[in-house]
Amino acid sequence: MCVPILGDKGVVAILNVYSSTEGAFDAHEIELLVELAGNLGLVLENLRIAHANERVNAALAHSA
Repeated sequence: MCVPILGDKGVVAILNVYSSTEGAFDAHEIELLVELAGNLGLVLENLRIAHANERVNAALAHSA
């Protein structure tokens, strides 16, 4: 099963979950995986913003 992990600019990653059993994931498990992918998207976006802020702060410190 593949669930997209979305960021500000679209899909940033894919969450792949495998099982050797066909139909292994029920509706509740799929819902949880979709929620997990959403949370991971938020985390990745926050990390991207934090990294961008660090670069700006470093550039400002270097120019001062």
